[in-house]
Amino acid sequence: MLAVALREIRHYQSHAMAEAFFIQKRRFMMIVREILQDVAGDGYHALIPAGTAMKPTYRIERDALIALQMCTESLITNIFEMAYTSSQEISEA
Repeated sequence: MLAVALREIRHYQSHAMAEAFFIQKRRFMMIVREILQDVAGDGYHALIPAGTAMKPTYRIERDALIALQMCTESLITNIFEMAYTSSQEISEA
């Protein structure tokens, strides 16, 4: 059991996995678009005057989406690492 876990850890830390994302790109893009629609739906948009029937249209560049996904996954990974470290410190006390 421990050998399987160590093999999986080595696999996910390998160079081949360094280019891969944990969240599927299509699903991440759908979440980003949903958040953009929520922000635009609140009526807060600096370029479109209030009361205008025109809805803002956003184009997301591929490189920007990749950068956002990399930052998001890094943040989520750090949160899980801190939670794991905290749980280890609590169990040792």
